[in-house]
Amino acid sequence: MGNLPKERLQGNRPFEISGVNLFGPVTVSLGIRGKQTVKMYIAVVVGRRGPVVKLYCDNATNFVGAARILKELLEPVDTNDQSVMAYAAAHRFTIEFIPPRAPHIGGLWEAAVRSAKHLLLKDMGNATLKEDELHTVIVEVEAILNSRPLIVDIGSPNEGEVVTSAHLLVGTTLATLPPATVQPKADGNLTYLQRCQLVSAIKQRFWSDWSRDYLLSLQQREKWTKGVNNLQIGTVVAIHEDNVPPQLWIMGVVVEVDPGHDGKARVAVVKTKSGLYKRSIHRLAPIPIS
Repeated sequence: MGNLPKERLQGNRPFEISGVNLFGPVTVSLGIRGKQTVKMYIAVVVGRRGPVVKLYCDNATNFVGAARILKELLEPVDTNDQSVMAYAAAHRFTIEFIPPRAPHIGGLWEAAVRSAKHLLLKDMGNATLKEDELHTVIVEVEAILNSRPLIVDIGSPNEGEVVTSAHLLVGTTLATLPPATVQPKADGNLTYLQRCQLVSAIKQRFWSDWSRDYLLSLQQREKWTKGVNNLQIGTVVAIHEDNVPPQLWIMGVVVEVDPGHDGKARVAVVKTKSGLYKRSIHRLAPIPIS
């Protein structure tokens, strides 16, 4: 397993370098009589902690399209305008795409997506929340995720205090309201009190499910503990693609490798009869030639 990326070892402001992904859809009521429900998607990215300098994402069409639009917006910019260039230098922003079909490279935020997506959608069940209620639930889920223990501070006067993500964001733990004692039904004719209890019940179910899964994840063993030889240019490989028709093998030759800071090649460009593929080495299977 490779070393941590250098961005995770620098003393940057929290979320200055971030990763983004989407999950959903979530059915939301607009609260307007006669208006149908709409579908919304949730972006696991922080928009309330200030601007980012570098944003990592996968190669989904929405992200690729957004990057193209941003590039087109920059084309008419006058590079000779010193005020514009000074602003651009002070507010620099780049988008970094991880290799296609390699979600483990973005494992840090993919884990956050998995933690929020499956449990939140399951705990919401068939409840149709209003937009402000969904926003409340998301904020509550955010607080739960940021309350996870990172390390125990054994050198402070308060020995045994657990350092959480919230300490890095706001300097202390996040407060929470007492849990609701009523489990309301997800009915469309709920009173305001019952709707408040519904939101609180979703939060409690999410906390119960997520805290159990998180504790189990702390006991998992690391993988990829044995070293292997670097993939060499000219190696014939088979590419592992999803949803490939039966008896169709995508073969190609490695024409470029992208070693990391430790010299280990983890991404390669493969030339096939249908074009170039950029893939993680975990998607490539070398074919013996002797």
